Amino acid sequence: MANIIIKNQHYPIKAILFDKDGTITELGDFWTEPTIGFMNRIVNDFPNKTYHSKEKEEIFLHAGIKGDELLPDSLATAGSMKDFANFLADYSIMDGKELYQEALAYFCKYIEQYPERIKPLGDLAYLFERLKTANLLIGLVTNDSLQTTHLILEKLEIKDFFSFVATPNEFPEKPSRVSLDAFCEQFQCKPEEVVYVGDSLGDMAYGQHTLASIAVMNHPSSQAALIASSQVQIGSVMDLLSLIECD
Repeated sequence: MANIIIKNQHYPIKAILFDKDGTITELGDFWTEPTIGFMNRIVNDFPNKTYHSKEKEEIFLHAGIKGDELLPDSLATAGSMKDFANFLADYSIMDGKELYQEALAYFCKYIEQYPERIKPLGDLAYLFERLKTANLLIGLVTNDSLQTTHLILEKLEIKDFFSFVATPNEFPEKPSRVSLDAFCEQFQCKPEEVVYVGDSLGDMAYGQHTLASIAVMNHPSSQAALIASSQVQIGSVMDLLSLIECD
């Protein structure tokens, strides 16, 4: 069994669960354009209503978009696609379910058209190979949708590394522990034999159900909060290898 070093202490673990966006893949550069594009499409098409620039700016800010930037720990970056669709339902003749299908098709089409824009945050194949060599199970728990998640993993050619993939299509969204309990039951391990790696406050809350929340410090604006809510901080997901020891 592998050990992980947390605050100079060594703990045996059987598995590492990862967040996706902002943790193993770049968040802003890839998702900014389609997120803003889809919001513009919905808000601009609202019948019998023309939003002034200030009103539109406020709508976007509530969604977690400021100018051309997606804000950390916001609906746009940490919420699920269903949350996003339900938010936009207030500005559309479509309901949340219809908007979810529209958004899903829109984002899947974007991924298919621009796969080169999906940027891994490091040599993920190398990282996962090393973790597998240490006999660690690897899982993914994301608030992204099932279809877009699998599509991105396929485009990055890393899908086969994951023994477990959890999305809001099958499980309650993070920070609910239901997906963790399902993972532990499936692979016969305990929550204290698992760690979670993420980049948002929601990720850190989910990680509290495991042995440790490991924060990837990608967002300067939220670093203080991440430090306060995590047991370990790393600069990059690749730094995880420095914490792992094999028997």
